[in-house]
Amino acid sequence: EGGLRYEKSQAGFDDFQPLSQSRLPNPATVAGGKVSYDAMLYNAGVAFKPVQGHEIYTSFSQGFDLPDVGLQLRNAGAKFDINSSELEPVKTDNYEVGWRGAFGNTMATLAVFHSRSNLGAVQSFNNGLHLTRTRERIRGVELTADYYGDAWSTGGTLTWMQGRETPPGAASDQIMTGYRIPPVKLTGYVQYSPSERWSLRTQLNWFGARDYRLADGKTQFARADVKSYYSVDVVGRYQFDNKNHLTVGVQNLFNKYYLPLYSQLMRSGKNDSRLPASGATLTVSYTHHW
Repeated sequence: EGGLRYEKSQAGFDDFQPLSQSRLPNPATVAGGKVSYDAMLYNAGVAFKPVQGHEIYTSFSQGFDLPDVGLQLRNAGAKFDINSSELEPVKTDNYEVGWRGAFGNTMATLAVFHSRSNLGAVQSFNNGLHLTRTRERIRGVELTADYYGDAWSTGGTLTWMQGRETPPGAASDQIMTGYRIPPVKLTGYVQYSPSERWSLRTQLNWFGARDYRLADGKTQFARADVKSYYSVDVVGRYQFDNKNHLTVGVQNLFNKYYLPLYSQLMRSGKNDSRLPASGATLTVSYTHHW
């Protein structure tokens, strides 16, 4: 299969005083204007079924989207240029090779992917007051497996990613920050469904350890030695009929104290803004479909 699409994005704003000028005695005004970008994008895929229940595939696709225009304007300097590269769209080439298969009641998938962009997503540093565009290369592997029984089912996922970036004007690339590339992640669940009306599910989320620091070993914004952590959730669901169901869950069942990825990477070199995740949290929801 294959496809072709055309996309066009536009953005415009009036003259304004950016946040960076709000407290100055003689604030500067940034001239407004409009930007317009378009692109022709392609996608193609091939799938091969060597035996019943198994499929091997490969695919190529392109993405195209504008960065957060509001973020750029909020942090704009006095000499902000609407035609600067910070507003240019991100065009990404995505490649994937994978397998899907079934062994009786067990279904599994394996995918290897690679993504590249010469003008990657806008990254925020120093609490969002400095923005940069980088050349990005991201690759990874994702594995899923699920077993479905009469009343019991279980499964899990494994996701591993690696990314390198070349900042503007740099002679060599470097590992991407933890805000863009998470450590290895494992998920797992066990679900008991004695009938179509109700089910009880226990799930685990585990994030591995990783060192995002540069070669000099120094901790920087979004670059630090991250420790592994996990959480366990329980969710029960009861279906009264086709229109009504009740869901009761406990997040972080064991009330475990841990610092999530965002907090461990810190927002300052003083390590004074690390916030722990929420403790055990009870959630109850009732849904009615009209």
